[in-house]
Amino acid sequence: MNNKIFYWSPFIDKVATTKSVINSCYSLKKYSRNFKPVILNACGEWNSLSDEIDQKGISLENLTSLKILENKPSQKGFIKSRLLYFYLLIQLYSPLLNFLKKNRENFIIIHLLTSLPLMLNIFLKNKKMILRISGLPKFTFLRKMLWKVALDKIDTVLCPTIDTMINLQKNFPKDINKFKVLRDPVIYVKEILRLKNTEKKIDYQNYFLSIGRLTKQKNYMFLLQFLKKFHKQKYSKYTFLIAGEGEEEQKLKNYIKKNNMENYVKMLGYQKNIFPLLKNAEALISTSLWEDPGFTLIESGFVNTLVITSNCPNGPKEILNNGANGYIYQTNSFNDIEKQIDIFLKDSQKLKVNKKKNLKKYIKEFTIFNHFKELQKNLNEN
Repeated sequence: MNNKIFYWSPFIDKVATTKSVINSCYSLKKYSRNFKPVILNACGEWNSLSDEIDQKGISLENLTSLKILENKPSQKGFIKSRLLYFYLLIQLYSPLLNFLKKNRENFIIIHLLTSLPLMLNIFLKNKKMILRISGLPKFTFLRKMLWKVALDKIDTVLCPTIDTMINLQKNFPKDINKFKVLRDPVIYVKEILRLKNTEKKIDYQNYFLSIGRLTKQKNYMFLLQFLKKFHKQKYSKYTFLIAGEGEEEQKLKNYIKKNNMENYVKMLGYQKNIFPLLKNAEALISTSLWEDPGFTLIESGFVNTLVITSNCPNGPKEILNNGANGYIYQTNSFNDIEKQIDIFLKDSQKLKVNKKKNLKKYIKEFTIFNHFKELQKNLNEN
């Protein structure tokens, strides 16, 4: 085990990518004899997860002594998060540059805050840098120019979904062969079973559940507006739970209070272990504007909870087949989400059991072992 694989993924908020990074590292730790995974701790962001990282036997290497992001609360606004982002670019420029110079012989997989290592690598030309996409980037003029130059200096871009890979290939046809699909390691069976079976008091019955950061992407305002219109006349026996935190939290709470929805919409905040709630939910409701691929959709399938989701790009349609293993509605359509919820409620238990079985077949691609096989293949090719 001589070849180190460094993971660069500084995060300023609780994001699903942290789970992906830890599980990816653990897949190498568990199954590989050739690669040693190391998470780079840029500004203390990984300190809060150090116990889990240590339990899995993964190395954590401090890039700086800064603790800017240690126990950092969730960002409460877009402007504040952007200012912090630019501050980090300035603080991490020299430490990351020195690190990359010293570690040209080792792989580095970059997940988040990707613009900084991509920019530095233009001058370093480290062919062992692998770009791991977490969602399709918005290509502003400057970002597209950076990518065009950066793609000449790296060999591989790993995409979580086929849709994302195709979109990137269309944007950069000259580099079409550099884009490959690597499914996220969402399912670590042993860990999910342990979390799912944890004794936890649940204060709700007959509830639908939504999970995710409270951001524009998750589109929770659409869900609240839909419930304001239809809950009393159609879904009064059900409670709707939203688990997560983020920049739109206060906006959503204000809407709930203003429209007297507190009795049937509950904001739960961040849940360290969501699985007891998830396995007992009527269904998971996802209203996202985009997903790539949608961790909660996959986790729902594993614990036998059906999913009602928007047909947003890019992940849902690669996991769900409407009518066969889930319920898909037209994004931002009140009529269509109403139709799919009604179909779900009218479906017999036998039909729901069959749909759950069908859904479970689709999520085998997202196990940590499958991720390891594909990741090792890509590492060996570089």
